[in-house]
Amino acid sequence: MTNTTDLITGENPSLFKQGETPWYYFTIEVEDSNGVFSALPLTGATVYFKADNKETGEQKWKVTCEITDAANGKCKAHLSTTDTDAEGDYIGEVEVQKDSEIYKSLDFRIRILEARNS
Repeated sequence: MTNTTDLITGENPSLFKQGETPWYYFTIEVEDSNGVFSALPLTGATVYFKADNKETGEQKWKVTCEITDAANGKCKAHLSTTDTDAEGDYIGEVEVQKDSEIYKSLDFRIRILEARNS
């Protein structure tokens, strides 16, 4: 079963230059039937941070996140220079696979700017 929800919180870069290697920090939350958000425990889960090219739909990266605080739904992802080598607009998504369920975040925008020599 796939659940799509606004399951991430945190301040993350949505704009950076080619070749930069930003860290993304996520708190994974799910909404209960009363509209209350709480952390999704990540024990036994696999979390991916993915991005697709906005124009072509081609996947640019799929990074496995490091779980930093499973009980409180916290994880982080580090992008490499290969992940950020092409300027353009991308659509980001976080996916959690846990106990035969898949949780997906709402899409969010990421822009990689052309690196220019000073």
